[in-house]
Amino acid sequence: MTLSRGARFPPPLIAALTLLLAGLAGFRYWEVQGGSESGLNPRPELLVEPRWLADRLTDPGQRIVDLRSVEQYAAGHIPGAVRFEVGALYAEREGIAGMLPEPEALQESIRAAGIAPDTVVIAYDNRDGLSAARLFWALDVVGQGNGRLLNGGWPGWVGGGFPVSRDPVRVPRSNFTARLQPEKVVDRAWMEAHLHDGQTAFVDARSPAEYEGSRSGSKRSGHIPSAFSMEWRNHLDPQQGGRFLDPGKLVQWFAALGVTPDKEVATYCQSHTRASHTYFTLRWLGFDNVRGYDGSWSEWGNRDDTPIETGPPRTRSEASPAAAPEVSELATGISEAQARRLLGAPADVEEQNPCWGRQAVWIYPPGTQGAEGGLKLIFLDGLLQEVRR
Repeated sequence: MTLSRGARFPPPLIAALTLLLAGLAGFRYWEVQGGSESGLNPRPELLVEPRWLADRLTDPGQRIVDLRSVEQYAAGHIPGAVRFEVGALYAEREGIAGMLPEPEALQESIRAAGIAPDTVVIAYDNRDGLSAARLFWALDVVGQGNGRLLNGGWPGWVGGGFPVSRDPVRVPRSNFTARLQPEKVVDRAWMEAHLHDGQTAFVDARSPAEYEGSRSGSKRSGHIPSAFSMEWRNHLDPQQGGRFLDPGKLVQWFAALGVTPDKEVATYCQSHTRASHTYFTLRWLGFDNVRGYDGSWSEWGNRDDTPIETGPPRTRSEASPAAAPEVSELATGISEAQARRLLGAPADVEEQNPCWGRQAVWIYPPGTQGAEGGLKLIFLDGLLQEVRR
């Protein structure tokens, strides 16, 4: 094809090319961050864009799965999507609510949805990906392992003007056989055996209030000792309709907490729903060794013999004192623990949890380090970002 000078491309083509180039640039940065030195193996294909799916609705190798209610599905769904009952992903076992069903029960639900061993499963919901992520984790646990999430979910699909169908979808049963993957799910004994071992990172996906112990859905409140707080909502951009944030930024935030790919990572919340979102996010970012604690706080917080800590979210240095060397001066990048050893306890602390992480402002009185008006130290996720004198 020959283009003459001044040739014009149609606006839709220009928009598509712009999005493609922006996406390639973002993923290239992510791949550089996830090179051999970092230990990350990024999995960008796990997060599906609406436009990509819209161009492949009739792909015979995939199954689109809707995890909304019966009424919502009947009112409109993505063409070709089969409805999956969210309740089939939960069971009460040994008196613990919110557990995964036995593999045989999950196998039945997966077969009924027409999901074969090699089917690519694209899941969506209208809960910012919570139900879709639960299915993703369940598929990993029983050995199917081909789950995907639709970025932005149902709101993103409708908001983008993509096609909607009201026709019910019936699919033939599959022959899928569940095979439990022990490296994807852990129990209480495993969690207790890995407390403070330095090679494992626990990620608490609940709210800061639940983590610190001011609110609880169980008999006892607080968090598992040595766990880091990273509320699941922090993975998403509320200004972009609940789409996922830039992966490079998320990798940096997890690293600041001490969640790095060289460690075994275990996720938990109240019943591993919010934690499934964290599980998916880490797998998408390229963490290979991620496991979900099935019983989560429903088990841990309802027992009398499990160790519990309370208090505000911990930083990497607080969980591993050896990682916090002594410092002689204030400098951006030092931890809260290092600043406390240098200056002592602040006179006041202001905390908030915006979408980009936990922000804390430490206030010191006039005269601290010669500052006539006092000092303000601004921390983000436990690391010093700015000093105001």
